[in-house]
Amino acid sequence: PQSRLIYVKVTTDGDHGRISVKDEGIGIHKADQEKIFQRFYRVEGNNEKTFPGFGIGLFISSEIIKKHEGSIGVDSGEGLGSTFYFSIPLKK
Repeated sequence: PQSRLIYVKVTTDGDHGRISVKDEGIGIHKADQEKIFQRFYRVEGNNEKTFPGFGIGLFISSEIIKKHEGSIGVDSGEGLGSTFYFSIPLKK
C-alpha cells in the first residue's frame, strides 16, 4: 500500500531514548534489511528509479548513532511498510 502517512514515536526506556519512524510503503525484503546500513548499498530492482539516491544516508545515520553509543535498526516486510528506529543513551 502506498500511503503518505508517516508515524513518529519517541519513547524512553530507562537510560535510553528511542525514536522510531514508520511508513506504510513497499517494505524491504529480509535479505536487504541486513545490508541497508552499509555504505553505498542500494536495494536492487525497479525501486532504484522510483527512489533515487546514493545509498549513503542510512550508513551516515548509523555511524553517527554508533558514535553516540547507540543502536539503529529496521523492522520491515515486503508490502507491509517499514519501521526504522534508533536508540541512544540519555545525557549522562
